[in-house]
Amino acid sequence: MGSRSLTNNILPGSEGCMDECTGWYHSPEDISIKKIISMGGVLLQMSNHVLANGLVRCDLKKAPICNRKMHMVENAGCFYDYKDITTYSEHVLQTRIMQVWYPDIKLNLLPFPETFDATVLSSNIINGCEDTSVVCHDFQPLNSCSPFFVCHSKNGTKAYEVIIANKLVPTGVKMISLCHYQTSEFDPNHIAWKVLHKQPGDPVCHFTPLDSFLLCKKV
Repeated sequence: MGSRSLTNNILPGSEGCMDECTGWYHSPEDISIKKIISMGGVLLQMSNHVLANGLVRCDLKKAPICNRKMHMVENAGCFYDYKDITTYSEHVLQTRIMQVWYPDIKLNLLPFPETFDATVLSSNIINGCEDTSVVCHDFQPLNSCSPFFVCHSKNGTKAYEVIIANKLVPTGVKMISLCHYQTSEFDPNHIAWKVLHKQPGDPVCHFTPLDSFLLCKKV
């Protein structure tokens, strides 16, 4: 499974991805210990960011995905280099001391894209991610441009480390869930509202797939 194309939007804000995003969105109460949640949808993977096969670095200012926001107060940017992600994150988090969090590679053992049930074994807020964090998604354009990262941040967001178990992985898989608690300015057409039967103003959480990583203050 590859990265997102420019015809799709990124999580969160994925208006055109009902099939591949269903199962990634949940309410905060769903990620409580012993809860059984429904998972499924496309498990996106990290692409190779080495320039090869004629790929070039294009002007990211012209990329449609780099010029959209899911709400008025989102802080977002597109980057090719990790050093630029670091500079952006230092500005957003107001610190040079950060920690990076990745989803568990054992996600590959779960039966994505099929729909399946999973039990929440534990759910803990990630220290340093209590209000603001930066999440970056790998993005593969449809044209000849090299893959790049789309990063964004919003206040009122808490990140959780959630361990879920399934019969295929009974010992559990670590997942990262971002929960947005200030959503009144979110796009009313956001796919999360359709999936959860909620509306702007309601809190919403989404898990991050393997093509994403999280940056928070290190504490």
